Amino acid sequence: MERSPQDTTHYDILEVSIHALPAEIKQAYRRLARKYHPDVNPDNPEAVEIFQRISQSYGVLSDPTARARYDQRIGVNTVEQGDTDSSTNSDADSKTGSRSTTYRATDRASTSQGRSPASYSPDSYSYQTPAELYQAGFRQTQFKRYERAIELFSAALKQQPSFAKAYAHRGYAYERLDQDSAALSDYAEAIRLDETLAIAHYFRGLTRFKLGYSEAAIEDYSTALELNPDNAQALYRRGLAYADIDEMDIAQTDLKRATRLFQAEGDRMMQLEVEAVYRRLTRPQSWRGWLDGLTSLLLALWNTVLITLLNPIECGFAAYRHYRPRMAIAIGLILAAAYVICFSVGLKLLLTLTLQSNSFSVVRAISLGLLPFAGVTGLYTLTRSTLGGSGRFAGDVFASGISLIPASAAMLLIPVFSGTASLMIGAIALSYTTLLLYGGCTHMSNLAPGRSAFITTVMLIVRLIPFLLVMN
Repeated sequence: MERSPQDTTHYDILEVSIHALPAEIKQAYRRLARKYHPDVNPDNPEAVEIFQRISQSYGVLSDPTARARYDQRIGVNTVEQGDTDSSTNSDADSKTGSRSTTYRATDRASTSQGRSPASYSPDSYSYQTPAELYQAGFRQTQFKRYERAIELFSAALKQQPSFAKAYAHRGYAYERLDQDSAALSDYAEAIRLDETLAIAHYFRGLTRFKLGYSEAAIEDYSTALELNPDNAQALYRRGLAYADIDEMDIAQTDLKRATRLFQAEGDRMMQLEVEAVYRRLTRPQSWRGWLDGLTSLLLALWNTVLITLLNPIECGFAAYRHYRPRMAIAIGLILAAAYVICFSVGLKLLLTLTLQSNSFSVVRAISLGLLPFAGVTGLYTLTRSTLGGSGRFAGDVFASGISLIPASAAMLLIPVFSGTASLMIGAIALSYTTLLLYGGCTHMSNLAPGRSAFITTVMLIVRLIPFLLVMN
């Protein structure tokens, strides 16, 4: 790597011969990238600069067309073996990636006019073909210049609308800029054009996991692994997604396989990262861990109640996407228990005020308080399986639990007030409950609006049954 800038070419940077085959170039790049990667050299600016030059050089030499253009630029002539005049065949070979050509170096200094090829920036070339634009965009993503990468990928797609890889990598650039809708749209188009494009499924899995759709991400990672079983990154990411939905046995299996693959590839950094995640998942939880878990649960509960009251039709269900299934179930059960307590206390106050306190039964109050939660949870589960919805049981429990929040508050407030005020409190609670039940059908069970409206009506009747029984 220690060479004079005037004599340095992309071949010198990767430490390969000008006759190097694509496999040799790839092997050299991986070896040097591991050595000079910024994560391995966090306090070494020189290593970061070297890594950028390595990535730039590999981007040029790994693409046959870009490599042929670069060879012409630095004065390397390609000649067909056995026929030095077959320029047509030589061009064809360069486009198809054939290595039946040999390379003869000429005076590089005179052809480069005193400028080092290694000093060229990624934008110093004149990109013309879709493949060149794609490679340039790919290099920009390596430098984290995502806006410029999107421009180059878009230019490639303008020339070749069926370029599936360009859609996939443009989607990744969009995702890095948090433009997730655009990213998902590009992934869908890439997969439509080429269902066997593993990288598109993998990228979509990353975006879906980021948005909290762990099960959908698992489907994408699994598809990517079907197309490329040795994709260590997909295995690692799928393991994280399985852990997110508390499928620990499957998660540990994926992480162990990913560790072996990273070890076989010589990627020590990723191997250590996966091993650390695996140890964290399998480590017995200490009292401090339980305390941290309880604190997280209480914070999540408070956050859920607050945003549910602020925006009942959407925000509470958006919060669910950030919770693991066990936490979502725990929040739903805690809210159900809170409703049972509020219902029992409120019922006791109402009977006392109406001089009927002797007819109060704790067992009856608890049973009536549990009926709305159990009934609505069952309806969510039943409608998902029979009306073409989707979701999990954890979502059913969570949706049923947060829909009890308005009724819990109303049961405590109505006995305190009288007349018009109590009627207003009841009307507000009923309105919130309706919105929450409808939102649960549309956002959690993913039912069509018409079916959601019908099921919401049925759920409201179930919610009113305890009050009808009390009146009788």
